[in-house]
Amino acid sequence: MKKLLSILVLAVFGLSFTSCIFFHENNTSNNSNNGNNNTTITIPEQYKDFYNYPTGKQNSKGTLTLENQINSEVLVFTSTVEPQNYIGTIPAASSITVKLDAGKFYNIVAVQKEVYDEKKEQAAQTTKLAYYSDTQAYTVSVSPENLVGDGKWIFNNSTNYWVSIEHTDGSGNTFAVIAPNARRVVVPMKSGKTYDYKIVYKQELKYNNVVMALVDKSLKYQNDTAYFNTSNNFQFETDLSLDNDTSTYNDLLPSVQFTNATKKTLRIYNGNIQLSNFGEINDEEYVLGAGDTAFFTGFKENSSSTSLGIRSTAWDGLQSCTEDITFEKGKVYLVTLKNLGTDETPVFEWVVTEKNAIEVYK
Repeated sequence: MKKLLSILVLAVFGLSFTSCIFFHENNTSNNSNNGNNNTTITIPEQYKDFYNYPTGKQNSKGTLTLENQINSEVLVFTSTVEPQNYIGTIPAASSITVKLDAGKFYNIVAVQKEVYDEKKEQAAQTTKLAYYSDTQAYTVSVSPENLVGDGKWIFNNSTNYWVSIEHTDGSGNTFAVIAPNARRVVVPMKSGKTYDYKIVYKQELKYNNVVMALVDKSLKYQNDTAYFNTSNNFQFETDLSLDNDTSTYNDLLPSVQFTNATKKTLRIYNGNIQLSNFGEINDEEYVLGAGDTAFFTGFKENSSSTSLGIRSTAWDGLQSCTEDITFEKGKVYLVTLKNLGTDETPVFEWVVTEKNAIEVYK
């Protein structure tokens, strides 16, 4: 019996020793392989101050998808093109998913990597608003040009509003988006050109103490022309301010609180223009899940609720609201949509209720 016990102890000891050797050899092998495969990332000097480069804030569990529409790598930031604002690099004609702090609006800024590598702060930018929610998926498309901007457009925002600097051609495209109270935001522009632009002030609004929507301030639009030539040393400065602003809810353009009771995922429209919780969107994807409620903005004063519509892959074409109520500034319209029929033969029921904005946004 003692002999048998000795044999067992020896066997266990031998197995443990062998395992230790095997484990050590495996670790050595992995380290060797890592060296041979260059999996140890060497960060280029110009990116050493970038936040968590090259991963940034990429996360497969995030709800914000950034889609690169060009055949070149793109660097993406929030607010401004600065190392601490870096959130990721998008491969050519590809996309990434990022995770940000929820319940906030962000200015998504993109530049072509190869242009940034050569000229850094002169790389042409594209800029778009986005809202991050842990439950609401959203897709932003970016397509920065392969340009170097040797002119500087400098913005100083002394208001509590988000400010959208927009083209005046009705395209909905933006030159820049400036966060509340942001100072000396520099946007590279091509010199020797003039740019007609429109300033739109957007008020950030809370529902149940969570930021939920951006709504345009009515009668706060301002138009001007920016120019970049030798007379101003290729710099144009825009100071954003509002005199005697009372920051009330009464001058907000109408918005909609939409409850989806159809059991299908919906996209919300004003006519043929898709909407989000910060207005009209182009080349973006903002959907309302079954059973969800969200805010939508981008409506005009004195327009009709019949301009409100939905689209879904479950049904053909645009389904328009059958209730006819005039949209007024300073108001929020609570809309509930149900399908009382079947998927094949839908019967939609629209319910629209009007409330003062101050009663909803607190």
